[in-house]
Amino acid sequence: MQNESHGGQITNPVLSRAEDRLPPQHDWTNLREAPVTARVSGVADGMSIDSFAGGMTMATKNESGDDEVARLRSRVRELESELASSGRESKGASAKGRTREVSEKCGDEAAGLIRGIALAGVEQVRTAASVLSSFAETVSQRNQRKENESHSDLVKDLPNDLYSGFLNAVEHSLEMPGKVVNKLHETYTEPK
Repeated sequence: MQNESHGGQITNPVLSRAEDRLPPQHDWTNLREAPVTARVSGVADGMSIDSFAGGMTMATKNESGDDEVARLRSRVRELESELASSGRESKGASAKGRTREVSEKCGDEAAGLIRGIALAGVEQVRTAASVLSSFAETVSQRNQRKENESHSDLVKDLPNDLYSGFLNAVEHSLEMPGKVVNKLHETYTEPK
């Protein structure tokens, strides 16, 4: 298919031939106003074809376009009233409702996740404070002065006491990730 140039305009021969067949001076941008002129090949003049959607017929030579539009509008009103009386929602209404449900659920899930992350962070701070407290407690307990010990003996034992406190703190800190994850899971899965 080649495009031809006429006076500076490029035209497509197939499209220009199709445009020649359209009735003149009709706005085809609004299909609701388009005249019904379609004929099905192989159908005799004056016959109507029943569709599968409940008795709708195509316009024929005996029926004008305005009559067909009026008949179709009447059928649409019938179907809408059937839909309203059946208690079912139209697809558009259910899609809007479903969109609202999904967006609300998305907001709830995000809020639950944010709350879970925040409380997991607080749990991490609490656990870190507990680790530091454990370190200080271990060092203080091990470096208590007994009756026969001098201050120089306590200073001599202080590196071992600090090391024991450090090991105890490391052992407690290994529990931190599990506690944080548990807190996140607990908070996120709470009933909403």
